[in-house]
Amino acid sequence: MKSSQSVTLTEMEKLESEEKERVVLAETLKLSINKEMEAMRDLEREKFTWKVKHQELSSLLELVGIKEGNLRGRKEAFENELKEGSALIGQEILAYKNFKIEENKENQTQEELKKKIERIKIRLEDTGLGNGAELMKEYREVTERDAFLAREMEDLGKSIESLVMLIADLKEKIDIEFKEGVRKINIEFQEFFSLMFGGGHGSLSIIEIKKRKMSEVNEEGEEIESLEDDENTVVEKGIEINVSLPHKKVKELNAFSGGERSLTSIALLFAMSQVNPPPFLVLDETDAALDESNSRKYGDMLEKLSKQSQLIVVTHNRETMSRAGVLYGVTIGSDGASKLLSVKFEEATQIAK
Repeated sequence: MKSSQSVTLTEMEKLESEEKERVVLAETLKLSINKEMEAMRDLEREKFTWKVKHQELSSLLELVGIKEGNLRGRKEAFENELKEGSALIGQEILAYKNFKIEENKENQTQEELKKKIERIKIRLEDTGLGNGAELMKEYREVTERDAFLAREMEDLGKSIESLVMLIADLKEKIDIEFKEGVRKINIEFQEFFSLMFGGGHGSLSIIEIKKRKMSEVNEEGEEIESLEDDENTVVEKGIEINVSLPHKKVKELNAFSGGERSLTSIALLFAMSQVNPPPFLVLDETDAALDESNSRKYGDMLEKLSKQSQLIVVTHNRETMSRAGVLYGVTIGSDGASKLLSVKFEEATQIAK
């Protein structure tokens, strides 16, 4: 029992000794850490000091750059002043190099001298005594330019006269050809109109419409017509369609039914195409308003037109389709996809036989 107590006491003494050693070590470490922290704070203060110096140097460098730019601008301005002075008084302007430069001169005095120089330059420019050779050269150039422009004006006057004559000739030629074109269209229009309606009469007539060049505006901003007829009136030519159906007294196109107006339009379109047949003619649903009997007449006219032009006809009319040489269509197959079909009637007829 006594031996165990002695062992315990020995262990406790050993632990107390180790604890004291560790306390001493901890104190040592704390002192070391405090020294390191103090060194870091010194370095931070030194870093801040250098940063402030860097900012000061950057500011000084920017200030030097600004001053350098100002000096460069003043140098360029001075060189421009020398060039301008050289143009006024010649190379004598370079004599400034022999002048003694006074140091520490006030800016106000320099500004006054600059203004004085500007006034002298203006007086030299006004008198023209500084560079007489340049003045004579400019006079000769202006004289030559004036003579050149005078010749140009004369040529323009002649061009205007020739253009006025050309416009008059073109107007006369266009008027003649226009009337001749209307006459030819009337011949074909009468033929197609009679074929469409089984008789009747259809023709085009040239009408003149008077329009005012200018109009006056009242206080409310509304236009009012001028009473003058000669100066402010322009005569424009137009086309009027004159039609007369068989067994009907109506002679105005606006009083026709939609189908009759459609037939009239088709007849006029075909008549115009016959006067000057185009290589291709596209007709998109022009027969949509036609009944079966008129569709046959429409087909006859298509065959007549096909002798002069190649026709591309978009239609759902069976009679029109029967007059075609090649038929193209779109169908939907069992798979729901669209397919393009084409049929040549001549080959189909031979196969059917």
